[in-house]
Amino acid sequence: MLAECPWCGKRFETARGGRQHCPHCRAEIELPDAEPPPVDSARTPAAGPSEVSGAPPYGPWEQTSSFPTSTRWVGSGGDEMPNPTPEAPPPPLAPAPWELGEGSLWHSFVETWKGAALHPTRFFRELGPFPSLWPAFGFAFLVSAVVSVFDAIWSWVGIPFYPEYGFLSGPVGLVFELVAIAFMIWLGSGLLHLSLTVLGAGSQGFGATFRTACYASAPLLVGIFPGAEFIGSIWSLVVAVIGLRWTQRTSTGKALLAIFLPAIFLAALTLVVTLTFALALG
Repeated sequence: MLAECPWCGKRFETARGGRQHCPHCRAEIELPDAEPPPVDSARTPAAGPSEVSGAPPYGPWEQTSSFPTSTRWVGSGGDEMPNPTPEAPPPPLAPAPWELGEGSLWHSFVETWKGAALHPTRFFRELGPFPSLWPAFGFAFLVSAVVSVFDAIWSWVGIPFYPEYGFLSGPVGLVFELVAIAFMIWLGSGLLHLSLTVLGAGSQGFGATFRTACYASAPLLVGIFPGAEFIGSIWSLVVAVIGLRWTQRTSTGKALLAIFLPAIFLAALTLVVTLTFALALG
């Protein structure tokens, strides 16, 4: 007998009734054991609401798909099959715990650090807007300041990799480094957002870029351990790429390229200036 699949709308021949799969879209359907008796057209009732509204008729069978409701099936033509239930709503957005000031200062810092460093996808996917950039700046400055203090301690006790720098060592050097940190947080975020804008990936504005860069600095805190700065830098780079992908709604490739674009531009500029001087002197 000839049957029509209610999922893909395609017809197929089958020699039996009962439960079976559509040969086109593989949906599980239930067919009757025999064809229904002919209906007298003179005694056929008026069209029902579903026929008037243009709903597709299902014919003399019942669709009993056992497919998972979270899966969207694609037919042979590339069209998506209808999902029997709506998809789950996205998680609600909210500022970082550090911005909300939940609990003590230590608790909000730890919760934000764990979210950004250990669960970056979930953290940045659910990171909502916040009217001020100063809490994010304070988080990044606190992380870098703590690392700088430990660098000064390791240099003072004579651990290798932490040499003294003359008048820049000790308290004077620490103050100079903290001022430089504050300046570089803003400068680095500005250059990063400029790169994103050039690549067409900065649609969410400078605030999203700045807050992402600040919270992506969380892994740098492992630099308090001697020799762990490199690990913290690579870790922070990975977190920044993940964060920009979610907060700026861009691709991983553009996020990664935006981070390295200032360094690429500086290297190219240095090469051009060097070649220019070399040709001029030659």
